[in-house]
Amino acid sequence: MGSHRHVSTIVALLILCVSLAHAVNNYCWPGMSCFPSNEEQSKFMVSIELHELFPFQPGYDSIVVMQNTRTTKFPHSIVTPFSTEEVQKAVLFARKFNLHMTVISSGHDYFGRSTGDGSFQISLRNISDIDVKLSSSRHPDGEVTIGSGAPWLSVYEKLNKYNRVVVGGSAHTVAMGGYTHGGGHSPMSRMFGLAVDNLLEVELVLADGSKAIASADGTEITSVDGKVNHTTDSSLFWALRGGGGGTFGISTKFTFKIHKAAPGVVNLNIVYPMILKNGTFIGDEVLKKMSEIILTAPRNWGGYFSINGYPDGNTRGSISLFGNHYGTWETASRTFMDELYNFNPEWQKYRYYTNYTTFLDYERTAIDAKYYTTYVSNILMNNRSFTPEWRKTLIENAFAFPLNKSAIVATGTWIGGKVHEVDIADTAVHPGFRECYMSLTSGVGWSAGFGDHENEFVEEGQKLREKMRPFGHGSYRNEGSADSPSWKDDFWGSNYDRLLEIKRKYDPENWFSCLDCVGSDVL
Repeated sequence: MGSHRHVSTIVALLILCVSLAHAVNNYCWPGMSCFPSNEEQSKFMVSIELHELFPFQPGYDSIVVMQNTRTTKFPHSIVTPFSTEEVQKAVLFARKFNLHMTVISSGHDYFGRSTGDGSFQISLRNISDIDVKLSSSRHPDGEVTIGSGAPWLSVYEKLNKYNRVVVGGSAHTVAMGGYTHGGGHSPMSRMFGLAVDNLLEVELVLADGSKAIASADGTEITSVDGKVNHTTDSSLFWALRGGGGGTFGISTKFTFKIHKAAPGVVNLNIVYPMILKNGTFIGDEVLKKMSEIILTAPRNWGGYFSINGYPDGNTRGSISLFGNHYGTWETASRTFMDELYNFNPEWQKYRYYTNYTTFLDYERTAIDAKYYTTYVSNILMNNRSFTPEWRKTLIENAFAFPLNKSAIVATGTWIGGKVHEVDIADTAVHPGFRECYMSLTSGVGWSAGFGDHENEFVEEGQKLREKMRPFGHGSYRNEGSADSPSWKDDFWGSNYDRLLEIKRKYDPENWFSCLDCVGSDVL
């Protein structure tokens, strides 16, 4: 039982009373007569070499506490398989007793789609192998197969040994699952596209316990009794490229295109205040200039934008741009940012270029978000979005401090370049991505000490979402809000109806269900 290949199962004490009145989808909940007995649970654990831990023992909290702590829930039990086959056994056990399954990789989901009180949670953190293949018939620079639980930093470190890069997240601890199925933008997206644009294959467990391998060539399904069926129908693969995690099956492995690494990376950090020491307001002029830069930058440049209204010494507010140039200092496209670098330098809080030998060297400097309490919303901005009215609204939001106990911060990821070259029909992400120049996420954040006011903060976040909505053309599912009345159109637009058809085909009984996920309101 001490072997590293053993699957650890953490069975929580029943810390919340789940009543029949709250039962949904006819699930069997802890405390109900249909719930598996201790003997039945033990038999399941022995069948795949499981052992038990309880909430007061190490391990439980590290899985259940979400990055956005307001979405933390308490599953009744957690299994952490090491392989696709062990995931299959977990799914069959859940089906046998009609348990509500939730699936979690790294717990970065903003509104808790990967967890649930009283649920049977399948944690993929131990499925984390990384296999690099430089010789590939599917992509000239090679491919990499990654277990769902692997964090992106470990992937970058492995690929760096082969002088390769992959389109992935900037946060070190984010894993494959929800990030990829939601679309997956990256500081390299302008150069190579979204994560789903680089996806070649997915291995997953379907709702009936069978194993599927989905790719552009079709779908191969191995049933629980070992029968193999191959079809050229690639609709499942299409759905997995942007249709959202926790919906069509439990993805255990992802295979991506990899790309030859650039001989260097140049990073630009530049920050302006919005109000100078002498009281002069420069926010609109700076924001207008940064908008021009984002709209016209060559594809070698990617990165992030941020705005907030915090006071800082004798100035107030900050508008920041963090650019990454995929190429060396000598590359002609690098000089594009000199225009911003030399834009009213007397206003700047600071500015500096940094040369890195590899993308990994840059990525190691990125700071992971700590645990937080927030309500976020997102818009996909095209070239018609960057209007004077948008600038005015964004600045007003930045200087708003709801209830004098919270702050509003907006952060944007540059899109465009290669992302615009992929046909709308090729993936399931919102069509707005294919003309998007910035994915802008706005959030109302507050400290844990103000938890009594959570409903008020959420209401402020909802107001913020509606203020920003007119400037967007879709929403990035991974950073969208949890309770938008138009979530289907926000996240998928015209792709939703096809996604629902595929959901009905592969999970007609809705075993995989989560908040504002495909089919969650009708199946």
